[in-house]
Amino acid sequence: MPLSSKGIWDQDAQQSFFSLLKSKNKIEQGESILAKAEELIHHKNCSDDLLKGAESLLNMYTLKYRNPENEERATRLLGSIYTKLGEEEKATRFLK
Repeated sequence: MPLSSKGIWDQDAQQSFFSLLKSKNKIEQGESILAKAEELIHHKNCSDDLLKGAESLLNMYTLKYRNPENEERATRLLGSIYTKLGEEEKATRFLK
């Protein structure tokens, strides 16, 4: 029986993540957001819900925590999300 993605990014998991995020400085927060987005994207039972969660995290990262040192990583992650969602036009904008 395959494992589901339930519990990976449900309401409890999100609350726990954001509570932990508050205890970090801005650079660490940005790193944590990128790491969580990457975890969701590469989860072995990745679903559209997890991809949309990762997309939301990356949008938040871009608006609040953007760091030039991680620009390429964030862009690559967004491209991966759109590729997995079948949104090739968006994916090509990020995976040039």
